[in-house]
Amino acid sequence: MKTFRYFSIRQKLITLIMFITSITLMLVSIFLIANEVVTFRRGTIEELSTLAKVVGIHSVAAITFNDYEVAWETLAVLDVEPSIVYAGIYTAKGELFVQYYTGEDAMTLSSDPKDGQKTRKYGGTGLGLAITKRLTEMMDGEISVVSVAGMGSTFRVVLSDIGTAEKPDSVRDFSEPDDFDIEFEPAEILITDDIYLNRELVKEYLKDIPFSFTEAENGQKALTLLETYKPDLILMDMRMPGKSGYEVTETIKNDNELKDIPVIAVTASAMKENEEKLRRLCRRLCEKTFQQGRDNFRAEEASASHSQ
Repeated sequence: MKTFRYFSIRQKLITLIMFITSITLMLVSIFLIANEVVTFRRGTIEELSTLAKVVGIHSVAAITFNDYEVAWETLAVLDVEPSIVYAGIYTAKGELFVQYYTGEDAMTLSSDPKDGQKTRKYGGTGLGLAITKRLTEMMDGEISVVSVAGMGSTFRVVLSDIGTAEKPDSVRDFSEPDDFDIEFEPAEILITDDIYLNRELVKEYLKDIPFSFTEAENGQKALTLLETYKPDLILMDMRMPGKSGYEVTETIKNDNELKDIPVIAVTASAMKENEEKLRRLCRRLCEKTFQQGRDNFRAEEASASHSQ
């Protein structure tokens, strides 16, 4: 086979013309395909928007084709609507694809347009941040955020001239010793809570009682432990990502080997609509009213870590 340099001038010209023609055809094909995608996107948006207006929601469809930048630009147009605080686009599986904060919230709380592109293990869409910012500003305070990739985010709320309420007489001070002692028999307790500090706080409260503790950071871990471990008592956080405390407790109560183990619901959101369900599933209800204790524990833990 002859190489190109041995071709005649006529052969070289023909070869170059064929090469240029093939490149041109390829570019034209790419352009036509891209144009078809844009046309399809525009047509679909127009059709869906028309349908939305017919049913009275006056919405605009967001066709992103897995393009985060397009999704971001689609949501960014909401900035002209002062009544909208937060917007998001979700996948067909209900996972957050991209999120957007409007107005000043966008500058303060979401500096990266791709912040919402990854689905997090623990729930939440960021709407609470926007609400917190509004509440902070209503009290003439300031909120700021510092994020480090792979490490997490630190949110700081500064409030000035905020008075502190006096301690109500009805609140019992557990730091004062009782006139009588209560003795407990040794027992095995399973603590199920997705928040590490909550588990540590429970152990701190019960450290002087002869209880031994096993921890589960989620509902599935608790069920796995219960296959071989039979505690005397289970403290169950009812709101956890993945399997909720309600689901886990329901499974426990339907298991002949586990149904007699008492479960105490530990929750900060004991709504009235859930009371009947909690009473049916759990032996007792313990509301999470120990925020001050958790803050003190966090401060003591930080102080001990610093002294080391």
